[in-house]
Amino acid sequence: MKNLAISLALTSALLTLAAPQSAQAQRAAAAPKSANGQQTLNFDGKRYLHRYSKNGQHEFTPAGQEDLQRWQEMLTLVMRPGADAENTRQWAEAMAAGYKEKGLLVQADQPPGGEYRMLGVLGAPGMTEVNFVRVMPHGSGAMTVLVQRRFYGEESRQMADWVRDNSPRLSGLLVDWQPPAESQIKALPESP
Repeated sequence: MKNLAISLALTSALLTLAAPQSAQAQRAAAAPKSANGQQTLNFDGKRYLHRYSKNGQHEFTPAGQEDLQRWQEMLTLVMRPGADAENTRQWAEAMAAGYKEKGLLVQADQPPGGEYRMLGVLGAPGMTEVNFVRVMPHGSGAMTVLVQRRFYGEESRQMADWVRDNSPRLSGLLVDWQPPAESQIKALPESP
């Protein structure tokens, strides 16, 4: 994990330089539904399909990544109804502490406007997961948006290069991305 920390520490400087990319943000807007009626989200030029919702957590993966045990790219929306500014701050701090305790917190910042952003890495045997995180006020509470990328087995060695090559772009897109309205998210079918 120490070599990973060194590689990713270099990447954190890139995150602070990531400027909002408003032209790309237009492509990142939520799309209502696919042809088969499934809720979709658009991010980074890809369509993510709704796969799972339970207790305020909503997961979306691209076509071909239906297996939630072996996905590579995921967008996760986590709702916290009724959260005020203090609750949102505590929520973000708890997430940052979780990355420090269970993985690696590469960067965390709090820009003006009550938002929190972080880049964290988690790992398990045979898998490494990179999470770009945005915690923000949303609707009648708060929301966390996670842009996630998983690496399995030997491909985990490519993770630091992938983070270096993609951090500025993904960070900018995440800052500009507008999630669906609270009512649209609440309308998602609950998973068994």
